[in-house]
Amino acid sequence: MLLKTRDRHLVAEQVKWHFDHVPSIMLLNSVVAIVVSFCIVQWVPIQTVILWLIAIIVLSGVRFGHCQMARQDEKFGDHARRHALALIIFSFSSGVVWGSLGLLLPVVDNVFVAVLAATLFNGLVAGSLASLSNYKPAYIAFVIPVALPFSLRCLLSNEDVLVMVGALGLIFLALNVFYSFLAEKEVARTIKLSLENKDLIERLKREKENAEAAREIAVRNNEAKTRFLATASHDLRQPLHAMGFFVEALVMEATTPKLVALAKKVDNSLEALRDLLTSLLDLSKIEAGILSPTKVHFDLGDIIEEIKNDFIPEAQAKGLSLEFEDCNDVIVYSDRAMLSRIIRNLISNAIRYTHFGFVKVHYERHPTTLAIQVSDSGPGIPADKCQEVFREFFQLGNPERDRQKGLGLGLSIVEGLCRLLKHPITLRSEEGKGTTFSVQIPLGDKTRIITPQERGKQLVMEQTYQILVIDDEESSRDSMREMISLWGHRVYAFEGPAAAELFIDFEGYEPDLIIADYRLKDGLTGDQAIRKLQASLGREVPGLIVTADTEKERIRDAKKSGFILLHKPVHPAKLRSVMTYIINQKDITQKNDLPTNS
Repeated sequence: MLLKTRDRHLVAEQVKWHFDHVPSIMLLNSVVAIVVSFCIVQWVPIQTVILWLIAIIVLSGVRFGHCQMARQDEKFGDHARRHALALIIFSFSSGVVWGSLGLLLPVVDNVFVAVLAATLFNGLVAGSLASLSNYKPAYIAFVIPVALPFSLRCLLSNEDVLVMVGALGLIFLALNVFYSFLAEKEVARTIKLSLENKDLIERLKREKENAEAAREIAVRNNEAKTRFLATASHDLRQPLHAMGFFVEALVMEATTPKLVALAKKVDNSLEALRDLLTSLLDLSKIEAGILSPTKVHFDLGDIIEEIKNDFIPEAQAKGLSLEFEDCNDVIVYSDRAMLSRIIRNLISNAIRYTHFGFVKVHYERHPTTLAIQVSDSGPGIPADKCQEVFREFFQLGNPERDRQKGLGLGLSIVEGLCRLLKHPITLRSEEGKGTTFSVQIPLGDKTRIITPQERGKQLVMEQTYQILVIDDEESSRDSMREMISLWGHRVYAFEGPAAAELFIDFEGYEPDLIIADYRLKDGLTGDQAIRKLQASLGREVPGLIVTADTEKERIRDAKKSGFILLHKPVHPAKLRSVMTYIINQKDITQKNDLPTNS
């Protein structure tokens, strides 16, 4: 069945190629027929010549019409045999009309006419080889009725010269038929290669479409996972925060040893849930692409000292030696908080999986970079698992998912943060001899370090400002009002812009800054709330948006609003710094807008 289908396609391509050239062939056929008519009119009755010419032109017109109809056939491939048969019939009919001249011309009585006829018929046999040999049956159907009448007539004459001409005509015909076999074979080979290429292109196209479909499914699944993680983290953080206080109260109020033990177990489970949600939130932020590194020049020793103090008790509890190579006056250029998280996760991972020996933090300095290396004397990682350890929830030697052995997210977060910071991370390990993780970070410039005193000066506001807060979550609204009030500002907080507008109208309140949560009630967004209040006030009041969302689309829309965007939970120092920057920019703009005395 496959061969029959391939043969049908081959015939379709052969006939289609001929039909592509039919218009020019028929035009040339008609022109040659007119020229021949003028040449033979002196030897053939004019009525016969006219009828012959009409037959040629009509046949050419019919062939042209059939060609146009066939080329518009949407199922040309299915009708290939039918179109091929029509081509053979038209070729034979044309050959008969042309070959009739071999019987009409006085070749026996006139040598000149015989030479003219031999030239014409041999020319038709040779010329049609180019246009018809791609489909041999059509070529044979044309050339035999063209050449045979004249050649046979010559052979049957009593003139030696004409007999020779007839014999040579038949030999020439046979040679051209043989060449048509060779030509069709080459054409067929070319067409087959073309069909194979088309099949290959179609297969590649289908494979590409399948790959694209699979990729889209993977992207959608990944986005769905990211949205789930973001939503779960966002919605569970508030009740988890409250639960922590309740458990703490339960531990303090427990009066019996059994109740104390039970309360501590609940507290341990709650702590594990906190760790999981924090890790999930970190992963969702990285995958959503909403974390923006703030790279600065700083002394690496500042964060290493803090890390050292935090992990030494944990290492000592396991009987491990935790060693830190001295890194005083080593200046690096990175995001301080993210780099600290990377180093902490690597050390925590090393301590967790090392049961005896050491964990060591050391450095390898290069001309422009510093490699921070965390090595351990643990069991090592098999070579075929060195990439898998960076996958979410992947753990070696923990098939039972023992919570005490971690959650399998630490190295995933490390890899994501390194990718975000563009700090290459490498892994060397040998089973039974330990593991070394190495993170390459750029060296910094000591002259560009911002001192704590300078950072403090940046947070100072010269006066008290009016701050308006819009947030539909009561706890978030109250905590922000309380915190900003402690900085010496007058703060008013509302659930939505409608209540704030009423307050502005009745009190004549003029805020210096509007802070709005991005996702509010009734589908309202923070930037819309700020613009509504700006419209009520009749002036461009500076705005700041805060959000706990990590969905890519929401974050992208929030960033397009034109307002500065902060992600919850917002560190108080960062909020105060951004508020200072926005209000100072407003003050500078107002000063620049004041008229000057000339």
